[in-house]
Amino acid sequence: MKILNKQQSTILLIIILTIGLAFYQSYRPSHTESVDTIKVMTYNVHLFTDMGSSGQNNLVEIAQLIKDAGADIIGLQESEGSRMASSNQYGVKWLADELNMYYYFGPSTHLGVWGVSLLSRWEILNPRVELLPSEGTLQRVAIVAEIDIPSPFGKISVIVTHLSFDLQEVQLAQAEKIVELAKNNDKTIAMGDFNTVIAQLDGKSINDDPTFVLLNNSLVDSWVESGGAADENTSFHFSEAEPDINNTRIDYIWYLGDFTVIIGNHQVLGDESVSDHRAILVEFTA
Repeated sequence: MKILNKQQSTILLIIILTIGLAFYQSYRPSHTESVDTIKVMTYNVHLFTDMGSSGQNNLVEIAQLIKDAGADIIGLQESEGSRMASSNQYGVKWLADELNMYYYFGPSTHLGVWGVSLLSRWEILNPRVELLPSEGTLQRVAIVAEIDIPSPFGKISVIVTHLSFDLQEVQLAQAEKIVELAKNNDKTIAMGDFNTVIAQLDGKSINDDPTFVLLNNSLVDSWVESGGAADENTSFHFSEAEPDINNTRIDYIWYLGDFTVIIGNHQVLGDESVSDHRAILVEFTA
């Protein structure tokens, strides 16, 4: 029997630990049982930092909010925690481990975006990052992926995005790309922070906002289908210096295809102690 020397033993231990860690990180339950409904959530998580003056990490509160809501598929925005300003937190993976979910981190950090990511109770298939038109502004992206949900839902396409806040014409071009991506599939849920507030900053209503009009004419607004008001103030906390647009609805869950939205089960969750956005949740049935 050959005895390994100290260096060989160390290398072997590293290999074993690496394989074990990779297995632990990749393992998730299969969740193959049939489901009657799915709960979909979109949430801008403010770089995993709360809105308090101390800027505390908010991962525990986010995880608890998702658990309490029973969300199955979650699109996150401002989820890039791997920077000094947010304590180099790999928050998406932490949430996935805490919630026992699959995850897709989205764009790599070298793109310099705020972060767009996806959590799912079911395995995330064929994920990719689509660069959106962003000339003259911070690069914006969309995640496009498939999730194979047990019967009767089947495979659906999921898009998660965070549109520009700077230039109306750039934001409109980004929305056009989202609509194009959504229409490439039979069943699509497109969610995220769409920043449909630029026109309102000029004193106009949401119905005068070109991005909202395009999206609303091309996709189905699940919030409204569930009984919510189109102009309801729900999701974003601006500062008191901008009271006219405080709490404006800029976070959406749009869809196309053979879905039915459950009437009355649209929810706004969380408060400014966790993020400057609230989470939006809508429940679908096949």
